[in-house]
Amino acid sequence: MRKILVVLLAAALLCPPVSLAENAVVDISGEGYDCMYYQCTLPDGRVVLTGWKGVPGNWQDSRARILCLNPDMTVNWEYLDPAEGRCGFTKAVVLKDGRLGAVFENAPDQDLEERKLKFFSPDGKPDGEEIDLTIPGTLVDGASASCLWLSSVSETLLVGWDGAEILRFGEGRCPFSGCGWMAETEDGLVFAGQSPREDAALLVKIDFQGAVVWRTVIPASELPGVEGSNLTDCMKTEDGGYLAQLVEYGSDISASLSLVRFGADGRLLWKNADAFERCPEMWLGGLAMYGGRIVAEMLESGSETGMNAVSTYLWMDGEGNWLAATESDPEKLAFPRLPRGKGADPAVSSVALVATRDGLWSLVSAEPQNVSPSEMLDGADYCLVRVPEP
Repeated sequence: MRKILVVLLAAALLCPPVSLAENAVVDISGEGYDCMYYQCTLPDGRVVLTGWKGVPGNWQDSRARILCLNPDMTVNWEYLDPAEGRCGFTKAVVLKDGRLGAVFENAPDQDLEERKLKFFSPDGKPDGEEIDLTIPGTLVDGASASCLWLSSVSETLLVGWDGAEILRFGEGRCPFSGCGWMAETEDGLVFAGQSPREDAALLVKIDFQGAVVWRTVIPASELPGVEGSNLTDCMKTEDGGYLAQLVEYGSDISASLSLVRFGADGRLLWKNADAFERCPEMWLGGLAMYGGRIVAEMLESGSETGMNAVSTYLWMDGEGNWLAATESDPEKLAFPRLPRGKGADPAVSSVALVATRDGLWSLVSAEPQNVSPSEMLDGADYCLVRVPEP
């Protein structure tokens, strides 16, 4: 009996990652050049995505779109803005008054022509309020319940959802310069990314007057070839802390990945590379927390674009220790509007992980290949693919 158990245990350890036999694929696109991004999850568990819906035959013509999905990824409501142009909703968050605030932009040839703040009830009804926020030369880098983060070549702005300026930082004076993620707390804002001054990973909190409350820097390790570090894929945890991927890199070495966990006060609690070390030569496609576990989507590094890369999902416990792995092969997925065969198999790339109480999903884009440019753009598809669980 003991020998049988040993054999079974050895076989289990040698088995490849579990694959989903029939991946559930939910198509959220239509004809035309569409694009969608995950934005937020409502208090009742519904998921909000924004982007644009393309006009078939003219990829420069699009309508701004908000899509609200139930936790099982069925459609709850959808809003298409009537404004014409190269329009899209670029950000959306739940505001303190319970409404959904969204950033509308019309940017033909990527030149900002118009930017407005628009507001919706939780069931998708626009309340008619619109606030102009057209500031040429600026990008909206982040949004929270009470403010928007705008940047230009020379300055950084924090603006309220009423359009009023909260803070302005001149060039070289912004305490969160080099960051790419923002979250709001009761008494301030937290930013994550890299400190240009130190070439090191940075997590920093400021109050609403612009003063630094705390600042945590994780210097790059002293291993040969390591030149800097950065925080990516940051998220808030249920206890008010923060989880992120730490990337350590150099010009002559492959980037090394770790999970890092911070307390609500910015203190580094732990750093763990256990799961990532099992996937050398792979890079992170997304990070999520689902069912009390941490899940990292790892992509094969054979293609710089990430197209058609097999996704390996690393399942970890709450402290970043490896539990299991599953896989999803894009070449085995069935996309409703993109038939396979005849050399036109779609090129698939991962966009983000979306966790709901009914499952974990990967938001992916797919484009038909070996067709004319107009057919490729009109056939571009955005889908949600259920992530296989161990």
